[in-house]
Amino acid sequence: MIGFETIGNATLTVFDEKPVLSTDPWIEGKPYFGSWGHPYTIPKEQIDNIKNSKYIWLSHGHPDHIDSASYIHFTGSIILIPDHYGDRIFNHFKKKFDCIKLESNKWFQISKNIKIKSFADWNQDAALLVDILGKDLIVNVNDGGLLGWSPTIRKIIKGYKNKFLLQLLNWGDADMINFYDESETFILPNAAEKPKVGKQYSRRMKNLNCNFAIPFSSFHRYIRQDSIHMNKFSTPLAKHYEGFENKYGELLPAFIIWNSINDSYTTIKVK
Repeated sequence: MIGFETIGNATLTVFDEKPVLSTDPWIEGKPYFGSWGHPYTIPKEQIDNIKNSKYIWLSHGHPDHIDSASYIHFTGSIILIPDHYGDRIFNHFKKKFDCIKLESNKWFQISKNIKIKSFADWNQDAALLVDILGKDLIVNVNDGGLLGWSPTIRKIIKGYKNKFLLQLLNWGDADMINFYDESETFILPNAAEKPKVGKQYSRRMKNLNCNFAIPFSSFHRYIRQDSIHMNKFSTPLAKHYEGFENKYGELLPAFIIWNSINDSYTTIKVK
């Protein structure tokens, strides 16, 4: 198969007959000091595909994107790291792994039919473009905002048939919301307003000229005793589709296998 699949929190696995690239793999750890867990199981087939990927790309330093407990599985992989200012992540991983630092806005061939282009931004995040067969383009924005790179990336996107937006869009529960005032009264976060997330997808797809979007980088649940009550502000998957305007394209299911040969997809069944 030539194509890709999405699974877990922010993991994209790309195939050129076999797995050649996985992004930000969080397989089994509990990030944020044991506060975060997976709301959906990752099937064994997808876990094996991640483990068997030739390359692993890391976007930024948040622990749900660089999960230390998962890296026991990638000693045989090549770690691809954006050229962040200061190279802190690169310098850490090169001590134990075969690493390549990717120059921003420069194509890097990872297989016969697939090439990638990484973009490090001034917020120490990064985006990744994945070109499959010269016609499909994955725009993996994850937690970032394409800071400094939006005009460049928009120009690249224009040349493709199928353009997939993968970006964190939700109620905003991950941004330090468990706050109390001096009298120990809980301060309602912005996530309590529960805006229609589908409208966010429509705006971003229009802005970037993408004709597909996939919910991404938004799948966690709170599992520690002092944070579990915050799950009421975590966006249910069904809420991602509320307010979506399909005149800009299609909002696909979150966990899919996309076949780039025949432009079709199947849904990955998860518990």
